Amino acid sequence: MVLQLDVGKIKFQWQGNYDAATDYYRDDVVYHDGSAWVCVKANDPITGLPVAVTGVTPATSATASWNKMAQGSDLGSLTGISAGDIIYYDGTDFQRLGIGSSGDSLVVGASNAPEWSSPAGSVMEVVSGLCNGGTQTVRSGTYTLPTVTNYQNFSTSYQTVTGSEFTYTPPAGATRVIYEFQYLLEAESNGGISHHKFFIDNVEVQDARTNLSHEYSTSSHGQLLQAYKWVIDCNAAADDAASGSFTSWTSAKTMKWQARDYSSSYQIRAHFNTWWDGTSASGSDSIRIPILTITAIR
Repeated sequence: MVLQLDVGKIKFQWQGNYDAATDYYRDDVVYHDGSAWVCVKANDPITGLPVAVTGVTPATSATASWNKMAQGSDLGSLTGISAGDIIYYDGTDFQRLGIGSSGDSLVVGASNAPEWSSPAGSVMEVVSGLCNGGTQTVRSGTYTLPTVTNYQNFSTSYQTVTGSEFTYTPPAGATRVIYEFQYLLEAESNGGISHHKFFIDNVEVQDARTNLSHEYSTSSHGQLLQAYKWVIDCNAAADDAASGSFTSWTSAKTMKWQARDYSSSYQIRAHFNTWWDGTSASGSDSIRIPILTITAIR
């Protein structure tokens, strides 16, 4: 006599993609709706034989028939996916977040899901560095900073302050551009009374006019770090040359500061450390490299 013993399945059986017309039995594994599912239908309690599961979709079945074996997602079922889109999990399944606009930031929304945001007042890009000819690449393009290698004397005629001239195009969506230029200003004689102008494309921004002077002395070497700064509105209701405002800024504009001595007796000098690290009218003269910073604001 031959004794036959049905020990059932002793390992999972991969059955491929789920098919509603196929009979499945305990320990069969299928792929459906982006996940792997294992059949958990109990054997017949009387005969002990496997019981078929047919037409019971895993995603909607009771736990008596199917259990999720491995969570996944059928990304191919997401429609309209384009270059730059982001796929994220919402706790139940994967979702598509379409690509944002240039300059947008990715933030967590009120529903704890990612979303694009473009808050007004956020910094879009910054070009900043020593005026030593360095190159920087930002969103709007590649820029080369001015090069300053020596000090600058002035006269009673206006001259462009070396290092201050810069040509720039802000990224799309910018509403303001902040221009900042820091350099060492020396009152070379008699307090260094001097006049300073700001230009955009050779048009003076009259509201930026500035007089500077140090404490008066017949032998003056008063020095201070001078910071030129101007906020340019590039989303104004109308162009206004006096304040440096524009309805839009979509092409290159050149910004610069100019300065002159009050007279031949009241003089200034730029980028110059007089008698550096010395005492009693002694020491070494040295150059101080200026710093230029351009900030685009949404």
